[in-house]
Amino acid sequence: MRHMAWGVRLALFGAAVLSAGTSFAKAPAFELKPPSAAEIGKATTITGTVSFPAGPAVRLVDGQNTGDFELTDVRVSEPRVHDAVETREITLTVVPFNVGTLTFPALDWSLVQGAATTNLKSPPVKVEVAGQKPPEDAPLRDIRPPLGPATWPVWLAAALLLCAAGWAARSFYLRRGKPADFASEEPKDLRAPHEIALEALQRLEYASLVPKEYYDQMSDILRTYLERRFGIPALTLTSSDVVRQMRQAEIDRKTIAESKELFDQCDLAKFAKFQPAADTAERDKELALGVVRATVCPHARATHDGDAAFCDQCGALLPKQPA
Repeated sequence: MRHMAWGVRLALFGAAVLSAGTSFAKAPAFELKPPSAAEIGKATTITGTVSFPAGPAVRLVDGQNTGDFELTDVRVSEPRVHDAVETREITLTVVPFNVGTLTFPALDWSLVQGAATTNLKSPPVKVEVAGQKPPEDAPLRDIRPPLGPATWPVWLAAALLLCAAGWAARSFYLRRGKPADFASEEPKDLRAPHEIALEALQRLEYASLVPKEYYDQMSDILRTYLERRFGIPALTLTSSDVVRQMRQAEIDRKTIAESKELFDQCDLAKFAKFQPAADTAERDKELALGVVRATVCPHARATHDGDAAFCDQCGALLPKQPA
């Protein structure tokens, strides 16, 4: 009996050791490797794998600080499963806004299975970034002015006075039988979105503007075009969100890649004080023109004579249907 009891104890101990070893083998593991080359203001990829017990979905936690990088895209592959452990490939598309040896920070991820959530963290990655560093003494523009005394009561009072004065002037002219000569509204531009965008881009001259204003205007023209052409609220979205919605609109990959490259250049000039050469600026304008030309609505037309219907996709006038 004593020998049997010791045998049972040894069997239980062995099972516990085996179970512990199995759990350890299945612990989540994250590996990331830096890109072979990276340049300031240019999109590059950090790749790697994450392995964990098969079953849960892996998700990146939103709203994290990425330091000297902008995280523009996250791709998680379909799993490869072996011995109840699944491995997924991770691709992070980032844009560095500084030069030298930079650290892409550790990020928080979640493994979600039903109501259960397990947290894990990807390792930090050292990235060597080449390129021309912006001048340190270049002036920075505040995103929002410093907080000062509240001025809205003064502006509200001034607006009320102006409204009262306008009403009084209108009443005076109506009583004298001389209606006020109000300026007519500016007529709506009935051209197709691509015609408006192409004309605005062709008028854009790098030599007459500072780099930030040049790229700000280019970005606004392209964003306004995307909003009118595809209904993407591009003027209120970040560059990465605009690119994401372009994918949802099923725009071809080449045009999306060129748009992303252009938005990266615009963000670099706006936030990192980047000052490209004139030939680079001209190339970027040609890139913007190419994006517009590649996405022209097939219904759009250049003439607007007679009664015509509007294309409900891009706002262009359609040919008049025969009676």
